[in-house]
Amino acid sequence: MDKILAPIKQRILDYIENEGFVKKEFFAKTDLSPSNFKGEGRKSELGGDKIAKILTLCPNINSDWLLTGRGEMLVSEKPDAQPVKNYQKLGCPYFNVDFQGGFDLFYNNQTAIPEYFIDFSPYNKDGALWCNVSGKSMEPEISNGDMVLIKEVPAWQDYIDFDDIYGIVTSNGFRTIKRVKKGSSNATFTLVPANPDYESQEILKTMIMHIFKVLCAVKKF
Repeated sequence: MDKILAPIKQRILDYIENEGFVKKEFFAKTDLSPSNFKGEGRKSELGGDKIAKILTLCPNINSDWLLTGRGEMLVSEKPDAQPVKNYQKLGCPYFNVDFQGGFDLFYNNQTAIPEYFIDFSPYNKDGALWCNVSGKSMEPEISNGDMVLIKEVPAWQDYIDFDDIYGIVTSNGFRTIKRVKKGSSNATFTLVPANPDYESQEILKTMIMHIFKVLCAVKKF
């Protein structure tokens, strides 16, 4: 089994090097460990759950390349596929709610039904959903009226990709989409807007209830 999986392990290491990731941080993010890449035996096994997590957390990696070695390492930054609205449950659900307003009511409603689904490869991720964005703080990256695909990060206290864009929900009802950077201390994050007309703000981690990673943004249909 280890000989069969060895090429996949090498491709994972190639991907880490290509993207300039720190191995320790990448392993923590994907539940891998150095023992997975050393020797043989149970500790070195690389199960399908770990492969699935890599593909989920690294949307720019070409799954065909990772699994078989065919094709390019990375998916195109501008995929040929276009967002397609449908009612056949293809892709991820779209809910006509705004992240900055009303999202909490929808997210706590387990009976909420999506208006439709959006099929947009390679961003069809299990557990992800589409919603609306208002405000201009992230322009030009994300504009007022855009739709964003978000997915909750359940273990953000353990690891988060700094400099990526996230939706933040706080205990006092504050909801915003910003680029997350390190704070002035281990107890805080710094939320950075893309629009220079807006200022960065620091937030205590203890104030955060949920963090959602923004996977992509598109104009509303």
